[in-house]
Parts: sequence; C-alpha cells; structure tokens
Amino acid sequence: MTRLRFSLATLVPMLSLSLAAAGAQASTVHPFVGAPEDQALIDTVLADFFGTGTPAQVLYVAPPDGSQAGTGTVDDPLRDLIGAVAAATAGTALYLEPGVYDMSQIRDRWGHSSSVLSTNADGTAGAPIIVSTDPDRYDPAGGQVAVLDFGYDNHRDNVRTMSFSMGNDFWLVEKLELRNMDGRGIWLSGYDNVIRDNHMHHVDTDGTNNQAFVMVIASGRPTNNVIMGNHFHHIGILDRATGEVTD
Repeated sequence: MTRLRFSLATLVPMLSLSLAAAGAQASTVHPFVGAPEDQALIDTVLADFFGTGTPAQVLYVAPPDGSQAGTGTVDDPLRDLIGAVAAATAGTALYLEPGVYDMSQIRDRWGHSSSVLSTNADGTAGAPIIVSTDPDRYDPAGGQVAVLDFGYDNHRDNVRTMSFSMGNDFWLVEKLELRNMDGRGIWLSGYDNVIRDNHMHHVDTDGTNNQAFVMVIASGRPTNNVIMGNHFHHIGILDRATGEVTD
C-alpha cells in the first residue's frame, strides 16, 4: 500500500472546490482550502523537496512557427515542446510563452511518434525540472497562459493512452492549461512531484481500464507527490463536437 504524505482531508476540499465549477471555461486556479494540519504537511513537502533558488538552466519555449526550431533563448525560443520535455535534466526550467501549443502539429513537424509529453530524467531535491508558463508573462485573468491542446489525438501504439507521462522524480508542473485529451490526462508513476495551479479540462474517457484524469500509480514507498490548486472540469464521455459531457 502506498503511504502518502498528505491526508484524505487534504484531498476532499481541494477536489470538491475544483470540480464544483464544472461548467466554467475560464483559466481559474483555486487556492488550497483545508485543515491547518494538512496545509502544514503540504508546506513541509514543498520546503523539503522544492526549496530551490534560480534554476540552473532556463530554456524558453514558444508555439510552433514555421520551420524554426529555436535555441531556447528568450529571443529565439525552442518550438519543439515534446523534444524539450524529453531532453530536460535536473535544474532545468522550461518557461512556455503564452499561446496555444497544437501538440499534433508539434508531433508531426519534428517527427515524434506521438504527441504525448514524456519525461526521461529525474530532477533532484532543490533542483527540480520545471514546466510552466513563463512566470514573467503568466496572467490567467488576461488569458496569458500556455495552452497544451492535444486535440483528442494523444496516443501511442501498444501503450495505454495518456497525454503527459511523468515517470520520473522531482518535476514541477504548474501554471498551464491542458485540454482535449483522450483516455487519460497525466500518468504519474514517479515520486516527489508537484502538479499545481493548472487548468485541466476536456478528457474524453469512460473511466474503464484504469482511465483517470490524473492516474497515480507510484507505490512501494512514500510518494511525496502533491497535486493541489488545480481546476478540473469536463471529464467523462464527451461529445467532441460540442465539448459537453454526455455521461
């Protein structure tokens, strides 16, 4: 049995608050609301594992623009988000320019086998790998968010369908919008990860065969995974033409 570092009381108010606004479309991020002892546990985990200063390396990413690949500077950002996530190493921060990232377009343009984002390396305590909307440009109220749009086209042959495969440790995924996913959203099998302050919606899933929006399969020791402050909605069997939940 997996032993978690936060209690069930942490999850209940967090999920009920995020799912209550199921019909909302704005990129709303909800704060933690729960018992003080739960907040203390979360603060301890974040301090222990994400007490970090300036990232060792910052790479800037922007939506695809023609054939340009980019070098990762603020003036010449990377365009291949799938490749950037796969190549990221400890201490790297990937700061995404606000805008829509057509994941199928990125897949096809740079010859990837699928549009799934997949981690390949671990961060470390104090040097996590960060994927976030550029914090200097992040303004969800003003629509300034990096939007990862999978177009219900996220799949890999002979592999369970998911959109973001997080199989490594010490990743921080925050301040993003993920939408239009088939089967599963995030498949989390790593440890010491934080997924927070994201707007994630429209997952077309019937809930069978371990399908879930965030499927946590890490086990065997304390996972220290923290999922908090996210806004989830439109998860179920969808009418893809309208985006509405049918079941």
